Amino acid sequence: MDIQKIYLRQAQLFLNSSLFALIPASVFVISIIVVIPGKNFMVLVLPFLIYSLFLFQNYLLNYKRYLSLSNKIEKVAPSLPDLLSCQQVLLYFDKEEKALVFLHPNGAFLGMLSEKKHSFSINKGNMLHPKEFVLIDSNENILATYWKSETIDVHRSDKGYFGGFSNGFFSMITGEEIGELRSKKLFLDEQVKNGQGEVLLRVRKGWMPITNQKIFLNPNTPYVTINPALSDPEKLIFISLLVKKFFK
Repeated sequence: MDIQKIYLRQAQLFLNSSLFALIPASVFVISIIVVIPGKNFMVLVLPFLIYSLFLFQNYLLNYKRYLSLSNKIEKVAPSLPDLLSCQQVLLYFDKEEKALVFLHPNGAFLGMLSEKKHSFSINKGNMLHPKEFVLIDSNENILATYWKSETIDVHRSDKGYFGGFSNGFFSMITGEEIGELRSKKLFLDEQVKNGQGEVLLRVRKGWMPITNQKIFLNPNTPYVTINPALSDPEKLIFISLLVKKFFK
């Protein structure tokens, strides 16, 4: 799922929603003509028509974005760095799949974070069973799982629990704190800093670098910058911030 396919998917969803909004409008029109002819109730149709037009405009916008990327995406090199090697990753939240998609700056798919559905639920007193989220790379290899309750625990299939996020702090299994969350109140700008004030990971929206805007045509696309000096376990622990931010 590269960025071009995402724009096409968004266009299709907006088109379907636009057509669906016309159904109640059609029902109103038929009812007015057949049941209560001569009455000026056509104003009831206007909200549905306006909403349908709004959705259709969004369909046109995203379909135009899809077409404009036809030549650019084809030039993407087939060999890409893996998710944990990238210093910058762009994000797309798929509302239909309820998944957070990670994209390379050239628009290619790098991985995905999604909630794992269970066929059971456990109730311990007043505490529901924690939600489980799975992070996969572009080859569908599981990089980590995240158990979210009041805290977020990070696990790897080969090592088990190795760290987590709690009360604004990120820590290793040893108890060592490796980062603190600093948030802006008015807009999305989440920063993870160490004790020396160095930014280790940052999630932003609305400040996309100009170099990315040739591929990502929506300037409000969220993106993550990652300090290259971090180890893979540290990166995986800091990604728990995305679980907290995008999955309620």
